[in-house]
Amino acid sequence: DFEHIELQYKPASGSDNDWLTLAYYYKEDSLAKNAVANGLNAFAISSTDGGNIYYNFYMDNLPDQKYDLRAVSFCNINNELYDNPSEVVSGIKDMYNPRLFGTPKPADGVLTINDDIRIDFNETIAEGMLTANNFEVTGVRNGAVSDHSVAIALDGVNDYLVTEATRNFAKKDLTFECWVNFDSLQNATFFSHGSANEAISMGMNNNGNVVVKVGSKEITSEKVPVWEKSSWNHVALVYDNVDTTVTAYVNYVSVIDGQKVGAYNGNGVVEIGRNVATQSGNFSGKVDQFRIWNAVRSSATIQANSATQLSGNDLGLIAYYAMDEAKGNATEDKARGANLIMKGGSWALPEGRSAAFDGTDYVALNSSAAVIPSDMDFTLEFWFNAENGAKNQTIISNGNGIDNVGEDPAKLFSVGFNENGVLSFNHNGYSTLVDGNYADNNWHNFTLSVSRSSGTARIYMDGQLNTYFSNDKVDRIASDKLYAGARVWHKEKSVTKTVDQYFTGKVDEIRLWNLYRQQSQIESFYNQKSNGDEMGLLLYYPFEHYIDWQGTKEMQFTLNNIVNNDTTSVAVGKVNGVTNIPPVKSKGAVSSLLYDWVVNNDALIITLKEQDYRIEKTIVNVTVNKVQDVNGNYILSPITLSAYIDRNQLKWMDDAVTIEKKEGESYKFEMPIVNNGGSVINYRLNNMPSWLSASFESGVIKPLEKQTVKFEIDPSLAVGSYNEVVYLTNSNNVTEPLALNVTVEGSTPDWNVDPSKYEFSMAVFAQIKVDGQFSNDEKDMLAAFYQGECVGKANISYDKTLDMWYALMTVYSPVSRSHNVEYRIWDASKGLMSRAAASVSANFVNNSVLGKPDQPIVFSNDSLKYQNIQLNKGWNWVSFNLKSENMSDMDAYLANGNWAANSFVKNKNKSANYSSSLKAWVNEGVSLNNTGMFKIYSEYDQTLFVSGSDIDLASTELTVNGKSWNYISYLPAYSMSVKEALADYEATEGDVIKSNDGFAMYYGNNWIGSLKNMLPNSGYMLKNAGATKTFKYPTASSSLRSATALEATASDYEMNMNIIAYVPEKQDGDVVRAIVGNVENEVVEVELTDDYALQFINIAANAGDNIRFTLEHDGVTYVASNQLSFVGDEVCGSPKSPVILTFNVDGVGDALTVYPNPVDDELNIKGVVDNNEDVSIEIFDLTGKLVYSSTVTVSDYTLEALVNMTDFTSGSYMLKVTQNGESNTFKIVKK
Repeated sequence: DFEHIELQYKPASGSDNDWLTLAYYYKEDSLAKNAVANGLNAFAISSTDGGNIYYNFYMDNLPDQKYDLRAVSFCNINNELYDNPSEVVSGIKDMYNPRLFGTPKPADGVLTINDDIRIDFNETIAEGMLTANNFEVTGVRNGAVSDHSVAIALDGVNDYLVTEATRNFAKKDLTFECWVNFDSLQNATFFSHGSANEAISMGMNNNGNVVVKVGSKEITSEKVPVWEKSSWNHVALVYDNVDTTVTAYVNYVSVIDGQKVGAYNGNGVVEIGRNVATQSGNFSGKVDQFRIWNAVRSSATIQANSATQLSGNDLGLIAYYAMDEAKGNATEDKARGANLIMKGGSWALPEGRSAAFDGTDYVALNSSAAVIPSDMDFTLEFWFNAENGAKNQTIISNGNGIDNVGEDPAKLFSVGFNENGVLSFNHNGYSTLVDGNYADNNWHNFTLSVSRSSGTARIYMDGQLNTYFSNDKVDRIASDKLYAGARVWHKEKSVTKTVDQYFTGKVDEIRLWNLYRQQSQIESFYNQKSNGDEMGLLLYYPFEHYIDWQGTKEMQFTLNNIVNNDTTSVAVGKVNGVTNIPPVKSKGAVSSLLYDWVVNNDALIITLKEQDYRIEKTIVNVTVNKVQDVNGNYILSPITLSAYIDRNQLKWMDDAVTIEKKEGESYKFEMPIVNNGGSVINYRLNNMPSWLSASFESGVIKPLEKQTVKFEIDPSLAVGSYNEVVYLTNSNNVTEPLALNVTVEGSTPDWNVDPSKYEFSMAVFAQIKVDGQFSNDEKDMLAAFYQGECVGKANISYDKTLDMWYALMTVYSPVSRSHNVEYRIWDASKGLMSRAAASVSANFVNNSVLGKPDQPIVFSNDSLKYQNIQLNKGWNWVSFNLKSENMSDMDAYLANGNWAANSFVKNKNKSANYSSSLKAWVNEGVSLNNTGMFKIYSEYDQTLFVSGSDIDLASTELTVNGKSWNYISYLPAYSMSVKEALADYEATEGDVIKSNDGFAMYYGNNWIGSLKNMLPNSGYMLKNAGATKTFKYPTASSSLRSATALEATASDYEMNMNIIAYVPEKQDGDVVRAIVGNVENEVVEVELTDDYALQFINIAANAGDNIRFTLEHDGVTYVASNQLSFVGDEVCGSPKSPVILTFNVDGVGDALTVYPNPVDDELNIKGVVDNNEDVSIEIFDLTGKLVYSSTVTVSDYTLEALVNMTDFTSGSYMLKVTQNGESNTFKIVKK
């Protein structure tokens, strides 16, 4: 007979011995009662249940795992019990919600090519349960349309913005652009760059005409543009460095078109809202989106991009101020980091409302839908403005939070000022104090972010971490009301609310999230509004909304919760909505981004599907919600992270190079390019400055490969600071900038003072003005001179107490009486010496102190300049670029030199010899001037000191006689390339210019040769093959080269000879030498140029000296079959017909035949080679430019190639045939 059923369970991992009985079910009540009496959990089977048995299995105390259940029936047969178990039913107890394991990745907040957006969980999650509704992936794409919801407002009186760093914009194409908004026409400057000495600016006058100033040139538009007052207008100024013209646009319409202004050489700061040169013209209005491009941009290009947001890495962008911070006193330069500092001004913000409390009122906000359990992450944030010295005032609360008096403090909190005026967060019986004084009548942001998984609660003030504490002090938040403006709570045994600690001030932007916001998110977004539909946002009270009123939108004060449009919140008392709002900006152009996801057990990986250039260098925000484990448990809180996108796999090893070099020094540096990705990338270098050369400017780089670019700075780069960007651009036009910050320091004057030589002295408190601006360069110097001897010097230094730069100098004297003192200034930034004029009398007075700390003497540089011209022993080719009345008196002008009996000064036809006995020059008609070159013979290495004023290059012509050599000066104060310096000279083919150590010939519309640059204080000979002509030097150099001569060169010989040669047997590593006469030490080592081009050889010797050539190849020296005889000022060879130096090197070129030569159309290349590897064929013109290349397949060790030269220009070329790194070269002539 059936007796009973036992309901049993065991862990699924247990054995059959582990079954435990939960309950006993009997067929009769009496049996069940008897079992109960015996201590069993027994029940009678009810007939009304249709044979079913029911049991509530309470598993609270059982661990999470899999369990087995079965029912075992027992029957009594012949007084023996027999059991019959049912099939086992298995199930799982899983009471734990999935949670974040570790930190969302990338942990450092930067998403590189090697990173994934990855969230790890503590258990396997259900991939199939994820849909797009579980994700929120947002960001601002590059190229998204920006608005003007945030801008900077200037008052037109004292407000302006200025960059932290100076920028050198000399000789650059420039486009300035920004948006301006003003209520009335005014005399004002929109933006400017430069210094008091030279600046460029754009602005308007009271009539609305556009006014552009470049240096001393001012241009006013003929017509008044169409301005939209009290609205946004786009203004742009374009400077073309090649044409030296400016074009100005207003709302993309040209108002000044290609007006000539001359060269712009500005080096200084950028100012917005003021003219940097005059420090006047302050602008009244708002400015936004200021950009500077190193390019001439057309109206169409400007318009196409004027309203879009940029990454900052855009090609040619050298400054980008989005002006969207809405906080602080600076706006970031997203291109180069030269931030703009706000000198006054304020943030122009979107219209808004805040809730104002007068100490007697408050608002009750509905928070019934925002319950935070004790295991849920959350973030509470709000803005407040408290009166000065506030004490015992609560800003927001949902109860007391401290005392257990009639309510549970574990679910309640309050935030406010305690009896000492310290801001505190009160909850769960604890009070956490906030460092700092925030009762100051200013707006502040309070954010509390709690992470249950990390175990911390953090309080941020104004976006910065202030304090943190263990989250075991944070329980839950549960209340139907959230109060702002007072503390509302229940006293013990009272059903009536107690209202106290009323707040006087303003509150705005209350938000409660059921997620933990990371520090990076708080720092970035605490002053940004929300839309109300963000994932994880439970409450949002912005206290404002728009309503439609007669077809227009009107903003009104509201107590609505924007998240769910709840309208049940109420004000108690007269709570006003006011327009005094915190510095909070709109959300802007944030939009949803394209993405995909994949799950691997406990890892969730999110992949962005946007094009790289659209999101590179932007911030992406990711939030995931309602992620389930395999048993249907949800994460308690959404998980959120922010990542900065830096996924370009092609990188510079470093992003910036800072270089300090001496003037005249060559400087080389290397910068690796790295491909961090898995694909082959084509790339190119853009925006190379003219003074920088690279070993290659384009190429292909393999995956995970590193290539090193070798850079070299031209040694003739002028003294000064240079800020450039070289862009590494891949085939997708994604760029990586390499910032170059180069400082070239001049040779400091040798101003030495020996105080022990002098008995008398005085002190000088001084300031230095250079070109109208007070100096703040600690390398600038002030020096004092008496009777030509330096008797005092001082660098300027900064006094922190007085916030001024001083030169504190002791001036010595050999005599006690008062006397005149000459003062000089060294401008280190330009490498220039000038006479200094004092603001008051600065004569020597023994034991006196001239000037005071609060009234220093101001020394300003004047028009008189000083130069040190280096003369080496031997013949020096010299010119003078300072004009002086003393030049007519050779003795006076050269008085600072150290001369001997065989010292000479010569021009082309006359000479002067120094007489030691007379201590004067015996002059046979040499007249020193600024337009000629002079050959000066010095017995010693010495420095010749001269003085004078600058020459007006625009009005100074040099005459060049035809069919002869001419001695010419070089007048600019900076060096230039020969091509640039002689741009105004109408050269004809065959013209030659030479110095005492190099020369160049005019050929093919270019100057080619060993002379690359023309240098200040150097003299030159110019051979004019045509008719007599005149020319002027340019007023400025596009390459900004050295302002002083480089290391001087001299020769024992007065004259030189120039040879244009070609070495057909040249191989890599070969050395060619020219030996003059029969003396082996009279050797000129020829520097062989690259690319198998012509060799330009400069020889100095005596008339008739024999010149022979040798070539060292593989350790063996070969002598050329041809020799020359020295003829002064002779030019041997030409680019079309160079001197062929033949050395008969064994084995070089023997195996190949090249014909016909000269060639009309087809060139044949034939011969026997060493192997069947491919052969490279290259043809170069005589400037070294590659004009043809091909690869030829070899079979049976025989090379046969045909080159079609029909379209080649007539002239000489170099043929290079290479196999396995071994090259043969041939000169070929195209008829």
